[in-house]
Amino acid sequence: MSGSADQAKNLYGYWNKWVSTIYPQQLHGAPLIAKTKINGGKLEILTASQKSVRGPKVQRLYIDELDEVDAELVEAALSMLATRPGKPARTIYTSTWHRVGGSMGKLMDTIPGNGVTRHLWNIWECISQCGEERHEHGRNCGECPLGTDCLAARSQRIRTVGRGDNGTPRDAQPVGIAAERHGIFAVEDAIKRYRTLSRATIDAEYLCKRPSPAGMVYPAFDPHKHCVDKAPERLDVYRTIDWGYRTFVCLWIAKGKGVDAPVWLLDTYKAEDGTLKQHADYINTHPIKNIKATFCDPAGRQHNDQTGRTNMAEMGGYLGVRIRCRVDRRSTDVANGIKLVTNYIDPASGPPKFHIVDTPANRATVKALQSYENMKVNGIYIDKVKDPQEFEHIPDALRYFFINTSQSTAMTDIPTGS
Repeated sequence: MSGSADQAKNLYGYWNKWVSTIYPQQLHGAPLIAKTKINGGKLEILTASQKSVRGPKVQRLYIDELDEVDAELVEAALSMLATRPGKPARTIYTSTWHRVGGSMGKLMDTIPGNGVTRHLWNIWECISQCGEERHEHGRNCGECPLGTDCLAARSQRIRTVGRGDNGTPRDAQPVGIAAERHGIFAVEDAIKRYRTLSRATIDAEYLCKRPSPAGMVYPAFDPHKHCVDKAPERLDVYRTIDWGYRTFVCLWIAKGKGVDAPVWLLDTYKAEDGTLKQHADYINTHPIKNIKATFCDPAGRQHNDQTGRTNMAEMGGYLGVRIRCRVDRRSTDVANGIKLVTNYIDPASGPPKFHIVDTPANRATVKALQSYENMKVNGIYIDKVKDPQEFEHIPDALRYFFINTSQSTAMTDIPTGS
């Protein structure tokens, strides 16, 4: 099953060439897109539609470009699986991991509990051999567009497998991994990609490092760069809260001294459908104490029709602290808040100033920052946050922290609560 009609045609082209070349003696008739009889079995290429996935019973289901297939169709397609004696039903999913919250991302999130085995591959597994005349025993690798990644892939292979002689002279420079490969993706084509595509696209589409950040609010956010094992000690600790219609978020964030000091996310609490009292009970029993200040969404200043009190006042009373928010025009401007966060995630110079302690709870924040989308207009992303969206609550809470700690103290803010 392919993600689209165009992809189905591409698959047929690959299949036709492959089966006619490798297994011509096992074919029964011509290979067709509708049905190919081969070696006593049958293969059919389907487009992803409800009509295609209703009715057939198959032992092997291959779903190509899973991220382009609607989640409901993926679920419906699984109903086609039917084990036969000696032929257990099996599914193979293949796809570039385009989006964290897409079908592939959701599949990856549930591995291994869902029974799926993961295999990652990238350009270095299928690239053609880089000839000696090109790399000259490594002397030209430093100037090649592939150089840094190609050399890094070889170093990684040596660390994990323990081989990497390459047969090069002892006084030669290190040689990239392409010198050892014999794949079908031409080195020349790989070089063209590296010269014309963005770093983010290379990482996502060719190196399988991360999902594509296209259209994301924080495209520079990368768990490989921003996640750390632990935070320094003796930092000021803050809490920041966002309350949605059914989702409540509280973040514990540590910051060094000074307006531009680095920031560490210590812990994440994201809960569905609870009451303010239940959330407050969790926060009050949290092991992180000595909170310098608690910030929140300015929308918490609205009075409840039933209680006549605000969420800020209710939560402040439960926590026994004053919860603060800024209501000046600059602070409530979403675009301004996003710029403040971006300054820490991707500063103009130097390493990132925003770090996430790598814990199971904080993975919700990692996923949210990777999935926080901009709007699309006429199929094109614009520089404006999509609202509403599934992953908005944690980025909103993070924005409130930076708004309250990164701007001039001369600006007006409203403390409230008990």
